[in-house]
Amino acid sequence: NLKHYGPSKALPMQCVDSHGTTVVVEDMRDLPYSNEASILYNLKERYEKKGTPYTRATNSVMVAINPYEWIDGLYSDEKRKEYADKIVWQYGHDLPPHIYEISSMAMRGILADGTDQTIVVSGESGSGKTVSSKILMAHLATFHEKKRAYVSQKSFIEHEKEVEEDLIDENETKSKKRKWVKVVKNVLTCGSYKARSPPADDLPPMINEIPSLEIVRSASTDISQNGYKLSTPQRPQPTTPQSNPTEETNLIVQRVIDSNPLLEAFGNAKTCLNDNSSRFSRYSTLQFHVEDGVAHPTANIAGSTCHTFLLEKSRVVSHDVNNDERTFHIFYQLMKAPEEEKEKIWKGLKGKCAESFKYIGGGDGSDEFTNGKAWKQTISALNTIGVDGSELQTLLMAVCIVLQLGNITFIPNPENEEEAVISNEEELHILSEMIGIPSSELSHCLTHKTMTTNRDTCQVPLKVGASKSSCDALAKECYLALFDWLVNATNESTCADTNYKRAHRVSRYSCISVLDICGFECFETNGFEQLLINHTNERLQKTFTETMIDAVMEEYEFEGIPMETIEHEDNETVIQFFEGKMGLMSLLNEECILPRSSDASFVKKIYATHDKNLPSSKLFFEKNFQLAKHSKTLFGIRHFAKDVTYDATGFLMKNKDTLPFDVLSCAVKSTNHIIRSGLSLHESSTPKKKISLVGTSLWSSFERQMTTLFTQIKRTRVWFVRCIIPNNNKQPFSLDLKCTLTQLRSVGLLTALKMSHASFPNKQAFDHILRR
Repeated sequence: NLKHYGPSKALPMQCVDSHGTTVVVEDMRDLPYSNEASILYNLKERYEKKGTPYTRATNSVMVAINPYEWIDGLYSDEKRKEYADKIVWQYGHDLPPHIYEISSMAMRGILADGTDQTIVVSGESGSGKTVSSKILMAHLATFHEKKRAYVSQKSFIEHEKEVEEDLIDENETKSKKRKWVKVVKNVLTCGSYKARSPPADDLPPMINEIPSLEIVRSASTDISQNGYKLSTPQRPQPTTPQSNPTEETNLIVQRVIDSNPLLEAFGNAKTCLNDNSSRFSRYSTLQFHVEDGVAHPTANIAGSTCHTFLLEKSRVVSHDVNNDERTFHIFYQLMKAPEEEKEKIWKGLKGKCAESFKYIGGGDGSDEFTNGKAWKQTISALNTIGVDGSELQTLLMAVCIVLQLGNITFIPNPENEEEAVISNEEELHILSEMIGIPSSELSHCLTHKTMTTNRDTCQVPLKVGASKSSCDALAKECYLALFDWLVNATNESTCADTNYKRAHRVSRYSCISVLDICGFECFETNGFEQLLINHTNERLQKTFTETMIDAVMEEYEFEGIPMETIEHEDNETVIQFFEGKMGLMSLLNEECILPRSSDASFVKKIYATHDKNLPSSKLFFEKNFQLAKHSKTLFGIRHFAKDVTYDATGFLMKNKDTLPFDVLSCAVKSTNHIIRSGLSLHESSTPKKKISLVGTSLWSSFERQMTTLFTQIKRTRVWFVRCIIPNNNKQPFSLDLKCTLTQLRSVGLLTALKMSHASFPNKQAFDHILRR
């Protein structure tokens, strides 16, 4: 119907040449006509016929279509070096679109004016965000190596002085210092470390422990060659002249690269859309020491930090087995570990498989993310960040404790059906031994709660459902505790302040951050986790609009430059529907503190507060809701991306995000210091009130995190990688038009292209132009 084509009521112009052949361009700003059809078919032609997943949308936006298979040569060393050389060191830009273009432009940004950079990787679940983030991080972490190969021919004197300063070690003899510096001079002259490596015995101790990237990879994929030992793991051996030629790296780079698969093991899981779906969001920051050089500014990687949020704790205790979903990868990896290693972690683990633990729920987990090889990679990565020996033992025992909690079962007391009792005492005794808390105390805290009045305190027995909920809540908090501990351990091993040997000379680090955020989700059943994820994506879309459109229009108006008005959709009404004074978050928090409230009363209050019949309303109600099983807890939201129906079952309990007071007081006595310290922080951060539940609203806490995060992002130069799912069947190089078009609309790509056409392609500050 032509009414869908705007005021003109005309079909969009087709991008064809004089022979009627479809025009295909690398940069969509070069399309003769910018409309949905031309963008869609340009992407289809490049993806299907040219086998190219990347297309440039604007200077700062790259479209990345999931190819569903690894493309040989696309991420080779030669490609990495080519983009680094031409974009960063030579200031050129005549290369085809590639994700390396975004990382290279971000690096050029911190070298040019010192402005911190952020790369936002976004898209729906299954669009390839996790892989894209890893590719970006690996490229950024090894930029200084590409610089050495290029700059060594431009400025040897500057680097010779830098190397001499870095390698001075008071414990080394002067002759050994001179010998090592002489070797490094030869390295910089010829650009090859391998060809002139000194004997291992002649290397300074610190240098001797730094393996090459290739050695790290081989150790990760075949650690059995070194003989894995839980108590005394062997570190990868230094590079020898016989090793395969590869670029030289350092321990910080190694840790940064290894931290990605490590967090994936503990934070990723298989869903119905993605075999390696990130069930958490992270904001990873690479810290660079930028100095002015003779020929070119230098940016040496000094360290990195990682902030995580929105871990899907509920996946620990439940997942949709019918849709072939799984819990976190680490549980399956643990089951695939060699029996002798499992016995060293915990004697009771020997002979166990996935079917032995109810939280896993069966399944062999024999894919590349959960098999025995993945287990070896995870252990190698843990060793790299310094988690070995007793610390490794404690971490893996915490994982086993979480699994064992799922094996505790409850039944009604034969003498009183209103009271729950633990039916399998043997499993309880095993848990008691593992966690270091007497079984009697564990049993009591899981089946009773303390009720306090003005005068008296009494113990009230729990029913079976409440007892099971308390046990699941403890398992989720234990897993969150070990996950947070792992993130902190990673940061301690990679942050510049404690690991960069020249930190005392740095007043400020230049930073490039990569935001890998959970993609917009819309399943058959959408719960509280999907609501928070989609709320985050609304905030992300707002940032995109402000960065790509609003900020440009305001700047042109301030500069007095004429510019046509670009009409665009704004999702501010959706955000206010979430965060406003009478928004969903306020209504849910209010229901959480009211007596006799329920999930159904929360939904009823939503429809009582917001008129679903208003044209601008973001709330909707379908007639089929009344026919559904949970009709009283269903509500719909018109998101910027698409309409989503939510089931509010469990919303109040999840938003309270609390452990029963009795369970928390008991669990902090654990002898496992990872669990004890994590739960102690939980206990100390809550108000000391004499009530049965302690804690703060999960949604409110999360909203504060988001506000802080996006405020920080606004202070940086932002780049976007928009990841696209080409089809719902995971078919390589097959683009479904309807599936893709929905995503293009949801990310506001057409509006960004219109803005790019209406504005100048480049901008520079006056003082920068004068200097050039």
